[in-house]
Amino acid sequence: MRALGWILYLVLAAVGLAGFFLRLTTGHHLAAYGSYVPWGLWVAAYIYFIGLSAGAFLLSALVYVFGVRKLEPIAPLALVVALASLLMALVTIWFDLGHMERFYYVYLRPNFRSMRSCQELCVRVCVRGAYRS
Repeated sequence: MRALGWILYLVLAAVGLAGFFLRLTTGHHLAAYGSYVPWGLWVAAYIYFIGLSAGAFLLSALVYVFGVRKLEPIAPLALVVALASLLMALVTIWFDLGHMERFYYVYLRPNFRSMRSCQELCVRVCVRGAYRS
């Protein structure tokens, strides 16, 4: 039974790696977006993972900030889940970019007619201001 589990795991990992390779090489082409749903599954997964991360973080904040002792056994696990789901949210947005190898363009060559570049500029200004105060 244990060998069957490993075989299933390896098959699923191979399928995932093949999908990742196709995503890197073809970009958005295989997603076949239409005018009805222009943003697709990746943005929906991003919203899910961000919500999961926020919920897990708030659960751990109940213990570490507000001192709710009943939740103490699950607080460390909640922090791990918060970090893991936050990283998954970043990966899903990375997949949504289309050409994932170009993620750094928004930092090096911003297009100020794009909402994403303007948003990134606002985040940078706010973070710098928060660290200076």
